[in-house]
Amino acid sequence: MSNFNIKRDLYAIIILLLGLGVVVWAYPQLPEQIPSHWNMKGEVDGYTAKPLGAFINLLIATAVYLGFYFLAKIDPLKDNYQRFNGDYLLIRDIMITFFVILNTMPVLFVLGYIEDVSRSIFILFSVLMIFMGNYMPTFKRNWFLGIKTPWTVSSEEVWNRTHRLGGKLFMVGGLLGLIEAIFMDSTYLFLVGVIGASLGSTVYSYFLYKKIDK
Repeated sequence: MSNFNIKRDLYAIIILLLGLGVVVWAYPQLPEQIPSHWNMKGEVDGYTAKPLGAFINLLIATAVYLGFYFLAKIDPLKDNYQRFNGDYLLIRDIMITFFVILNTMPVLFVLGYIEDVSRSIFILFSVLMIFMGNYMPTFKRNWFLGIKTPWTVSSEEVWNRTHRLGGKLFMVGGLLGLIEAIFMDSTYLFLVGVIGASLGSTVYSYFLYKKIDK
């Protein structure tokens, strides 16, 4: 994993600044309590105090930006990051974009620009799953990014094969969630997709490891 490079990081920096700009512009217009959770019916059922609610996911996005550098430096398998450095940074940028949009949604909701935040959030999560699933087969063995089980981390072959299968499962789960979010008023397919992809990948890595170990 290489050090900071302004040209390569320009997208991430611009997205973070845009997210900050939206909040700074909207902050004087925001109420003292910001909606932070929506139920299955799309109704607000949770609030966060304005100072935290307006910035929390933007802070997470910033932590992702810094954390991707830090974690790659301390990972015992840090040499492997050079083998997928481009996709590693792309995933970082996708996650930063995800959290910046997630931070902006409640702000725009309060100002009346978005009506159905719950549906928008599920669409956002579904798209994230599709992106992650698409790039999973390129991930090389590490301790921080990907499907990390005792069996994938212990074996290069198990890691690679599990991520090929897991990538497909996550893409299918994301597509199911996207279809449901657009055409249906439920989240059951999305939850089934998330649980199925996670559990399926974990179980597969275990049995594959046992098979190879024999």
